[in-house]
Amino acid sequence: MRRAYPPSAYDPAPPPSWWAATAPDAPKRGAPLSSDLAVDFAIVGGGFTGLNAALALAEAGEEAAVFDAAYPGWGASGRNGGFVCIGGAKLPLAEQVRRFGEDETRAFLSTQRAAIDHVGDILARFGIDADRHSDGEWSLAHSRRAFEAAEADAALERRLGLPVTGHAKGACDERGMAGPAFHGGHHTAVGFAINPLKYATGLAAAAEAVGARLFPQSPVHSIRRAPGGFRLHVGGFEVRARKLIVAVNGYGADEWVPGLDDRVLPVLSSIMVTRKLTGAELQGPGWTSDQAAYDTRARVHYFRLLPEGRFLFGARGGSSLNPVLQRRLNARIRRDFEAMFPHWAHVETEYMWNGLLALARDMAPHVGPLGDWENAWTACCYHGNGVAMGSWSGRLLAELATGRRAQGSLPAIIRAPLPRFPAPRLRMAYVKGYYALWDLREMMRG
Repeated sequence: MRRAYPPSAYDPAPPPSWWAATAPDAPKRGAPLSSDLAVDFAIVGGGFTGLNAALALAEAGEEAAVFDAAYPGWGASGRNGGFVCIGGAKLPLAEQVRRFGEDETRAFLSTQRAAIDHVGDILARFGIDADRHSDGEWSLAHSRRAFEAAEADAALERRLGLPVTGHAKGACDERGMAGPAFHGGHHTAVGFAINPLKYATGLAAAAEAVGARLFPQSPVHSIRRAPGGFRLHVGGFEVRARKLIVAVNGYGADEWVPGLDDRVLPVLSSIMVTRKLTGAELQGPGWTSDQAAYDTRARVHYFRLLPEGRFLFGARGGSSLNPVLQRRLNARIRRDFEAMFPHWAHVETEYMWNGLLALARDMAPHVGPLGDWENAWTACCYHGNGVAMGSWSGRLLAELATGRRAQGSLPAIIRAPLPRFPAPRLRMAYVKGYYALWDLREMMRG
């Protein structure tokens, strides 16, 4: 297998995150595979996609087993910012309309709203306490020109059915979202925020409760087609499966399964969480809101006040886990945080971690067959917005695999084959190129 990052990126030890500190039982679900196994559905990857597929299959009476190299929620599902929101594609909405037409773009937006509702339903139906809060999410403009550009985008969003409202800087200040870096914002009244690892852990428990089998610390070294289905080399054992779902997103590898070879670009996203803030500290910069928010910069920052009174601040960036470059990236994120919230420059960072999200060449998520393998499916590439879309995609995979949904019924934006990157061994150079392009566009637009 060939991977984009050094082995440290795939170390199955729990990452030292705030989420891990608040969900200490996450690594305890299931038990490692200890013998050969025959199963109807083998699911590789215990994140939101794999667990939702397992839950849906088990509820439909199917036999499903989930294999993860670490434990459920270890990867991006337990490391992200916890935004359950509209998203999944990096492709701008106007470009979606240009390429696919308004009807297909509306269908994709309807899918995204269904994905958000699906996560809310899972939390309610299984009584998962994932610290849900925030009424939708806010996009805060980093400049006056950015606010004007966002107004044009909001007009298109409203035309396509999204409940988006614009607010001048003073109105944002009155709502407890004040700061020198913000010049107004737009509220999308769809979605909410959660503790993602608590959700993943509760989801794993729900899947087990209805009959799915979870095998943590059970890395899948190889997969091959065989009479009657597939053979998986899992640890030191063989798993025979009639059908296969691969749900590894940015944590997969090339030269492993042909349907994903050279088609996924894993990139870093990093998060810091402060110590608990005092009441006086919250009043200082005027940020007292618990709303989930992000800024309009090309290399987006995303942030929110957690229910515990800590502040979460995340950012895209970085294309290497080299220790020196990682320290520089962490320092840049801290500088960005202090520039946006100067009253909190003295507030210590207690947690800092990173993880891999996945980009596709066409900047769209993909759900469907795994290459040309019969009875095999995959979903991936949520572009940093995978809590809702990754969860819903898992359910879609279960429906595709059991014949309850046809591939052609999915929105065109997500059902197309996953395209290969040209010169795939240079993909990490693409990351630097993407960042340079985004920074240039931002500099030109202001």
